Amino acid sequence: MKTSLRGFTLVELLVVITIIGILASIALPVFQKAQEKSRAISDASNLRQIGLGVQTYKGDNNGDFPSGGSTVWPQQLNPTYVPAWKVFKSPFDTRVASEVAATAPVSYGINGTIGNSGSNLLGLDSTKINYPSSLILLAPTIVDNSALLYNGLGNADVLVTSSSAGTGDRGSHSSRKRINVLFADGHTEDITVVKFQDSSSAASAGGGKKRWVYDDNGL
Repeated sequence: MKTSLRGFTLVELLVVITIIGILASIALPVFQKAQEKSRAISDASNLRQIGLGVQTYKGDNNGDFPSGGSTVWPQQLNPTYVPAWKVFKSPFDTRVASEVAATAPVSYGINGTIGNSGSNLLGLDSTKINYPSSLILLAPTIVDNSALLYNGLGNADVLVTSSSAGTGDRGSHSSRKRINVLFADGHTEDITVVKFQDSSSAASAGGGKKRWVYDDNGL
């Protein structure tokens, strides 16, 4: 008895291809969202690791933050307190990784907006911080650009300010509306860019000045 092999018809193939396309269109956004979430978690982890390096540095230097000058603050942390330059590079930063200070991408900056206490946190006494759980210590240095770009290399003092994320939606994730931040007490938060950029609200009201000003006496 003969058996005949029947192939798929063109219509059946088109139906299968259409179904696969529909499934892919459903799965792709879910995959992209999961990938972004993973990067955001890694980004926060980098900030925590650098923050731990800063805390250890302060313990060895009478409570002072890393200072600027001839040896920039990233190099004061690497390799003694933060062993690898890759920790300074955000997973959202598309620049080529490097373990050489001159070319190592640094995606995070130290607070450079501290009001009446000076121009930045470099070299200052951390024991005088009034609100360590509110004061921003480190944050991504995102360029004011339509693309997600970063400033900073390992051979320069890298600072971040309340305007560093530019205007509008200039975060690193969640449609550029959110950004990870490390506070002076060592905890990280995933906050909106609007909250990140707020440096004008009165400190007594728990507003933006607490996030950016090192010492609010007289404000």
